[in-house]
Amino acid sequence: MQKQIVVLANSVKHDPGRCIAGREITNENDDLDIGPWVRPPRALKDAENALRDFIAQTLERALGNGWESNCGVTEGRLTKWRERKQTESSCQETGTTEERLLYYADFYDLKTILKKHWAQYFTQALGDWKIMEVLLAELEKLRDPDAHRRELLPHQHHFALGISGEIRTRISRYRSTQ
Repeated sequence: MQKQIVVLANSVKHDPGRCIAGREITNENDDLDIGPWVRPPRALKDAENALRDFIAQTLERALGNGWESNCGVTEGRLTKWRERKQTESSCQETGTTEERLLYYADFYDLKTILKKHWAQYFTQALGDWKIMEVLLAELEKLRDPDAHRRELLPHQHHFALGISGEIRTRISRYRSTQ
């Protein structure tokens, strides 16, 4: 039996050639069987975007417009974000692009920002830094196989769901008290 993923949609927006959706095709004795849809785990994206939104909202409220300049990353990192945003804008002939600059940051940039402002702005919502640091490190490890087009194993997928759920629940609980 031979299995393969047939790519049905690509995304130029995020990474040229990256599989956004496909079907698993099984070939057994020359009989083709079209399997379920295969997509990158949404839990990773959901947790990352929840953090991006929460960081942006929190720091904009605390530091004002242009908070990115005082968020704790270097000017070189900010320049990289701006370049990515410009590249995406130029690749988009129709539709819209993400306007929030933080959406063009690497995952480790989010960790840098959180750590810099943890005690002052994030500890009340997200708890102990050491625990969150471990959760983020594990989430980052799980992002690597997905980023390199390798499927997560079932236990890794469930682990990503758990970490994502924990982070998003902490943010939701905090927001519900504000």
